[in-house]
Amino acid sequence: QHSDNLATDLLIKRVGIVKVNRAARRYGGEGFGELTSMIDVRRAIYRRLDARADRLSARQVAGLRRARALAARAKLFSKAIGSQQPISVHELEVAYDDYYASGLNSAAMADVGHMLAELERRAVVDPLASQHMLDIMLRCKTGKRRLRAGLPAEVMLAHKTGTQHRRMCDLGIVYPVQRRAIVLAVCLKDYGSSRQAEALMARLAAKTHALMAEGQVWPPPPPK
Repeated sequence: QHSDNLATDLLIKRVGIVKVNRAARRYGGEGFGELTSMIDVRRAIYRRLDARADRLSARQVAGLRRARALAARAKLFSKAIGSQQPISVHELEVAYDDYYASGLNSAAMADVGHMLAELERRAVVDPLASQHMLDIMLRCKTGKRRLRAGLPAEVMLAHKTGTQHRRMCDLGIVYPVQRRAIVLAVCLKDYGSSRQAEALMARLAAKTHALMAEGQVWPPPPPK
């Protein structure tokens, strides 16, 4: 219910990353890139700067994650690996770009949407497991200014947020009152500010709900 990388990695360790990848492709589609643990996401980024990133402890990786500014992250990373030549912000930006281009831990929104639709149909793993996952997602506490902010209070939202440098996502299922569920998967990149990105997500949720809940079609049909 609270986005937690450590909890994610504990679950991945328990289930096994091979099974996680197999399930992602089975229920989402072949468009899913290889999935890794969250700590390996960080190491994969910093490995592009220096191979000594593989020796970073979980505590050191968490410290890098908590440093919001790239300059602070670059400084911490340089210190952690004992580099005599400080890593620059530009080098870290390039490392992120290279990582995003690799396709690791990524998928097209259509594939993510397909997985969410399968979950809503209670067809992921089995009906009981699907319902348990939906119950957890319905109690999600993160991302209150994202999709949730654009929906009426009485409308339920089962969702999961994700945030990375210059990437922001909110992936969920909207439950309009007395209407069919709406799958809404939104990811943004290269935005001006976090507040702007969150406000855009809220507007997308509001517009989608207004159109779908009222039975309208989007995009509208061309005039006759």
